[in-house]
Amino acid sequence: MRPDRVETVAVIAGGQAVSPATAGRIGHVDYVIAADSGLQAVERLGLTADLVVGDLDSVDPALLDRPGLEVDRHPPAKDQTDIVLALDRARDLGPRAVVVVSGGGGRLDHALANLLVLASPRYAQVRVRALIGDAEVAVVRDHHTMTAPAGTVVSLFAVDGPAHGVTTEGLRYPLRDEVLDPLSSRGVSNEFAGGPAAVHVARGALLVIRPGGERRDSRGDRHRAP
Repeated sequence: MRPDRVETVAVIAGGQAVSPATAGRIGHVDYVIAADSGLQAVERLGLTADLVVGDLDSVDPALLDRPGLEVDRHPPAKDQTDIVLALDRARDLGPRAVVVVSGGGGRLDHALANLLVLASPRYAQVRVRALIGDAEVAVVRDHHTMTAPAGTVVSLFAVDGPAHGVTTEGLRYPLRDEVLDPLSSRGVSNEFAGGPAAVHVARGALLVIRPGGERRDSRGDRHRAP
């Protein structure tokens, strides 16, 4: 059942299995949308799906009979991926934020399409972030604050055209009112100086990505991410 006010929506993707440990990184959500076989992942995360959307070709039919679950079935020959269909339904709820959860892996073309679509202007009124395996992605159109141990890698990618007035705080390699172009590696492999950090964008959009895995401290030594 849809609550009176939806502040945060979780979109759970299918594909590679999502680790149950990811549940602790999602935070509070008011509504859960499963994108096709993401319905199986919802249970592993200890959540309850309110809606499942997609062509449903890879969903256990028994899961579709759960009381209270809304089913939005689409034909296999469709113009949008299941993630886009789910994001559109999430946007229509009028939330403040959407968090997309995926196990990562799978086809490279699908992964690229689903990552880029997070920054689509159609979701510009919503705070969008994604948990993709060990990685975390935030779409930044104005400002974004975050924290991580010193040496944790973070990369900034401009999407949908150049990002103007990019300024960072709390990162080892600061940016000061700079322009990041979408076909550039200028923002790759920055690092947290330790403690809070912030990214500001005057115009345009960034994908701010913490890839997980290894991190590097200020001396260049390699460590496993916590």
